[in-house]
Amino acid sequence: MATSYDARDLEKNINYTGQEQAARKLLVKMNTIPIEQIAVMTNLEVYQAILKKYIIVMTDDENILLVEKDKIQDFNKIAVFLRR
Repeated sequence: MATSYDARDLEKNINYTGQEQAARKLLVKMNTIPIEQIAVMTNLEVYQAILKKYIIVMTDDENILLVEKDKIQDFNKIAVFLRR
């Protein structure tokens, strides 16, 4: 059900500055990289770091749905996608 994305794919789906800021805030919340280092990382480096823990399940113009990799099986059991 989930599509495999890399950092460049994620970068292509980031359409707004707010999404870039949200990605950096998520990386800070993950507490795996010092804030000082996050401050000087490129957007691509931020996305690569996020994708070490998360998988992108779905994107649209304004939203990106991330699920922790170790919880994707649970997500797939409970999620229902209605597609056209």
